[in-house]
Amino acid sequence: MDLLFIDPYNWSTIEPLYLDLEKCDLEVTTVEEWLQRWSKIEMVLHEASAQAYRMTTEDITNSEALKNYRHLMNEITPRAKSAAYVLKQRLLSIHDLQMNVNMQELLRRFRCEIQLFHEENINLQSIINITAQEYMTLTGSMTIIHNGLVITIPEAESLLEDGDRHVREKVWRFVTHRRMEDKQNIDSLFLKLFHLRRALASNKDLPDYRAYRWMEMNRLDYNPDDCFQLHNSIELEIVPLWLKMIQKRKNQLGLSILRPWDMRAYPQNLSPLRPFTSVDRLQECIGYIFTELDPELSGLFKYICNGPLDLMARPGKAPGAYCYFLPISRHPYIFMNAVGTNQDIMTFLHETGHAFHALLSYHNHSLCWFTIDLPIEFAEVASQGLELLILPYLTSQHGGFYNEEEINQATFDELEGLIKSILWSTISDIFQHWLYVEASDNIEIDEINTKWAELINRFMPGIDWTGLEEVQRSDWHVVSHLFLIPFYMIEYAIAGVGALQLWEKAQHDLPATLEDYRTALSLGSSKSLPDLYAAAGIRLAFDQLTIGKLARLITQHLQLE
Repeated sequence: MDLLFIDPYNWSTIEPLYLDLEKCDLEVTTVEEWLQRWSKIEMVLHEASAQAYRMTTEDITNSEALKNYRHLMNEITPRAKSAAYVLKQRLLSIHDLQMNVNMQELLRRFRCEIQLFHEENINLQSIINITAQEYMTLTGSMTIIHNGLVITIPEAESLLEDGDRHVREKVWRFVTHRRMEDKQNIDSLFLKLFHLRRALASNKDLPDYRAYRWMEMNRLDYNPDDCFQLHNSIELEIVPLWLKMIQKRKNQLGLSILRPWDMRAYPQNLSPLRPFTSVDRLQECIGYIFTELDPELSGLFKYICNGPLDLMARPGKAPGAYCYFLPISRHPYIFMNAVGTNQDIMTFLHETGHAFHALLSYHNHSLCWFTIDLPIEFAEVASQGLELLILPYLTSQHGGFYNEEEINQATFDELEGLIKSILWSTISDIFQHWLYVEASDNIEIDEINTKWAELINRFMPGIDWTGLEEVQRSDWHVVSHLFLIPFYMIEYAIAGVGALQLWEKAQHDLPATLEDYRTALSLGSSKSLPDLYAAAGIRLAFDQLTIGKLARLITQHLQLE
């Protein structure tokens, strides 16, 4: 198949390829070659979609990029999904294929996708994707004026690390005021998405959107009850750990109460970590570290840095960070909004973990479904795990950024950040179970705000929101996943538990841990979640016993008692 003849923006160049696959003879002996041909089509379309999305995030004012993205979402993706549905049916009709061990995970996912398919929902999903993109436009355009300069929200948030509490409060209030200016627009946008998503489930006669989304995300190895068990385990074991971290922060800052603008602050005797001022410095130091840490990962990192990256914050750029794999270009693409903080290092490592995952699976599998559709619950182990594995190597003696005092602070920040991520994702997950299962169809924003505040106070106590209650109630606006990727949040908690198991294992045998890490990543999505975790030498866990053990490990490591 000559990919040069495919124009991903022109369906007339794509449709004949699908039709040819639909009509040709298909049996066990020809399946592999048939799948290779189909995979190449999907790779072209995936890369076109990724590149189009990339252009909309690099410059939210680029109307041509937005037009191209919408064309793909409205005109190409729906037709490609319909064509792929027919091919999935053909593949599953081959009875003898069910005995192929290497195909079981792919076939299991295809069965789920066929069961969920509904022609009307294809167009509805395109509308949802385009509507959700408005969130990026709204939030990406936000700036504030500080000391006479217009700065982006990521630049402003870096000032929340300042040792001067008056500076922190001033900046925090500027940022929240700017966000509240768009409150009505964001509220209206979310309610629109809420109703569209519930319509997807209704069209399939499913009981609720959670049931729809569970199938759409191929959550085949755990169910909502497992999530509820995880919520309970986290409340019992991680919330007490959070309170110990809160107390340590109070002691460091010499404060009796913590306000929202104190949660990223550094003690007055320690300057905020500003480890780099340029992309070159960031990549150079991380490169030195990987050279010492692991030769194979070092080679992959050099390859990533020679590809497309957009790392530094600037006006007009969408918020957040992500990694896309471009299967035709054979390169990962990393997008983020760095301003020179320690958190930026960890974000870069996080997205690099995703890039490693894509590359290692791509080198091991030729079919796109094993490489570009990675299970999120393990993909986040690849990213969060890398953050923890590399943490001790961030010192200058390994070519990194920090002296001994600074690495101690960076370690506390990383572990506190991981605990906050686990709690934040738990809150967001409970919030969405309630929103899409229990809430009424005519729900109002006030009910949504009340539920969010209730969960924040339950899972992240210890912060004084007095006089700021309306800001707290609307703080769910900053969770982009609620708008862009619904129900994609508990993965951070599940994977956080996995990443901490990797960290525990690495303290006893780092080389073996890295070897298992690479092996598990190379499996892509060819195995079930429990098997992927097992390949990494860890366990897919929701239970209190496992999580309590990890909480105690952090308590001891940070000397919180």
